Amino acid sequence: MECTEKTENDIKGGTLIDISGQLMHLEIPQVPPEHLDEFCSTRTFKIFNTNNIWVNLRSVKERLDTISSEIITLNGRGVIQLETSIGGCIRNFPRAYCKWLLVA
Repeated sequence: MECTEKTENDIKGGTLIDISGQLMHLEIPQVPPEHLDEFCSTRTFKIFNTNNIWVNLRSVKERLDTISSEIITLNGRGVIQLETSIGGCIRNFPRAYCKWLLVA
């Protein structure tokens, strides 16, 4: 997954976190309300996910039947929208890593 430095313009975008040595993707709907200020902080979460991923298609094919993804629920306007992010699937790939992009 391509990432860059988080700026004030990116405060609501996704980031990457490490949980027990596994790279995970974190989006704002997954953050409890009491931690939103931390999530939006450029000091606490310094990485911004650009939503670009590079994948090895053979690796995806090998894991296709076992890939699990988290469902993100968004409440609003009388409907519940269910979605999942492509970045959320990186947890299924133990060798996933962040490719840092220097953006000038």
